[in-house]
Amino acid sequence: MKNNKIIKNITLILGILGGFFLGALFTLFSIVILSFKFHYFEGIKLMVAILLFVPLGAIAGAVITGLIYNRRLKKILSGEIIRKKELAILIILPSLLILMNLFPRFTAS
Repeated sequence: MKNNKIIKNITLILGILGGFFLGALFTLFSIVILSFKFHYFEGIKLMVAILLFVPLGAIAGAVITGLIYNRRLKKILSGEIIRKKELAILIILPSLLILMNLFPRFTAS
């Protein structure tokens, strides 16, 4: 029982890191894509990129966590592996870290 809890904690940490990494990648790609479309509104462009793509990366990280833990998508979607509280942590934490990273760039420009 204790070993199972350790494995679950390790996979949650991997999922948070995976969500942060994927959220950062999605944000970077969206900034590049949006910079080709819009040449103005730098702050709005960054905010749109953050609001759209960082949660997608965090959700992808949560799915990766479930796949590492049990390799069955059905159990992830039914909530057996990742509870709602853990999913909220996986979505909010990477978004906050990326927002804190980009905030000095907003104030400097």
